[in-house]
Amino acid sequence: LLANAKAAIALIKTDAQKTAEELAEAKVEAKNELESYKNDEGLFREAEANRRLEIVNSGKEAIDNAENKNAVNTALASAKGEIDALKTAAQYEEEEAFINAKAAAKKEIEDYATSKGESNYSTRGWAEIQSYVDTGKQSIDSDNCNTQAKINQIVSNVKSLIDTVITKDIEELEKDILNSIVFE
Repeated sequence: LLANAKAAIALIKTDAQKTAEELAEAKVEAKNELESYKNDEGLFREAEANRRLEIVNSGKEAIDNAENKNAVNTALASAKGEIDALKTAAQYEEEEAFINAKAAAKKEIEDYATSKGESNYSTRGWAEIQSYVDTGKQSIDSDNCNTQAKINQIVSNVKSLIDTVITKDIEELEKDILNSIVFE
């Protein structure tokens, strides 16, 4: 009977044993979660995918070194936060597309001005057009120009301003009209 009691007591886990088992289980779960976190094929470009792997490995090490469940959760959250800060391939593509859209818009403004023909304007008129072009390009390059809608609005505004510049023919016609009024 005493032997049976001793055997039964030996099977009862102490609080320390339970805590140790729970901590080991929490570590396994946290490492599995971290391993699968944002691990989709093609989500990151090569450099970021490599950095993600480094973060996962150092996160697993921090989890292994954790002395309690709170420390496990903190290590997991920290590693996930670092991974969240990595730029995805889609974010890079979006940025590149926006840079290309800005370049195309600046070219569109230049081409529009060129299509008006420098020879059709006085020196002052052409300088005014170039001023609008330069200002439009600077506006597109500014930090405030951060959406496609803003790019489109700038292009539209610059084209409208260019259209307001009077050609040499109109200047000469205005001069003739003014002269005829003054001398009559």
